Amino acid sequence: MGSLIDRLLDTGIIEKLTSKLIGAKVRLGSAKFTPLSGRVSFKDIVVANPRGYHAPYILRFRRAEVVLDPLSLLSKKIVLREAHIHDAEAVYETSRGESNFSAILKSIDRVLGAKPARGRNALDMVRYEIDEFVIQGGRIRLCARLLPGKEVTLRVPPIALKGLGKEGPGVTGQEVAALIIRHIVGEWLKAILPGFGKS
Repeated sequence: MGSLIDRLLDTGIIEKLTSKLIGAKVRLGSAKFTPLSGRVSFKDIVVANPRGYHAPYILRFRRAEVVLDPLSLLSKKIVLREAHIHDAEAVYETSRGESNFSAILKSIDRVLGAKPARGRNALDMVRYEIDEFVIQGGRIRLCARLLPGKEVTLRVPPIALKGLGKEGPGVTGQEVAALIIRHIVGEWLKAILPGFGKS
């Protein structure tokens, strides 16, 4: 169990896998596991802007907490009872008719659509179930390029997802990250661009 947790919380591995998925550098400040409570705490998760955009980052989560079922570490599917992100911030920027939000969505689609590489890391085979995922305290800063001479910050309502990977064998870490980021970006785009996602 110990070696698995060590690998799951290896900041270098997390940064590498998520950076490849998003198409921009991801930096994780720290990760700490408390065995008795099953609580995992992350601090200062920063997603750099994709190439071609100028703000220092597109997403920043100052604190995230996950409560897992310790016994599930012995099974084929790791169960996360709760996953909460606090004080989340995004920077929305446009360039040449596109946005940094759309850039990371395109990267996710490209990576998930590619054929699996040979000799994949063992962590690629780990499956997850997330019973509850919540983002609280979210806000979006609109880049000055979008609104010259103005600094606008939008407060966004909490985001909640339930039952990710509950049915069947669960979802991979890459699939979890893709589902969450797609949902966050989609919901926050609705706050910026009323009518986004409506048919």
